[in-house]
Amino acid sequence: MSYADRAAAQSRATDGRTEAELLASTVRSLAEADETSNRVLSTLDGQTEQLQRVQADASDIDYNLDQSEWLLRSLKPFGWVRNLFRKDPAQGAPTRRPPTTA
Repeated sequence: MSYADRAAAQSRATDGRTEAELLASTVRSLAEADETSNRVLSTLDGQTEQLQRVQADASDIDYNLDQSEWLLRSLKPFGWVRNLFRKDPAQGAPTRRPPTTA
């Protein structure tokens, strides 16, 4: 009896499963791992899209704040003079990308 035969016999003796049963169990485990990884990938994709929407909204809010600051400054005495030396916020308006669907 070779070493491999003894090792296989000992593994059957301690576990009680044959090589075919072990192989089937391994295949089931791999299928479960594949299914789990697909679910995780789907969740991460959704979260990535959500983060992109949040970033776009934050950019819009930042633009609105800049525009409000510019308008409020122009209402102050000699504010229009100060605004002459600053960039008009309308020139840097954000471009909104439509959401991507996969």
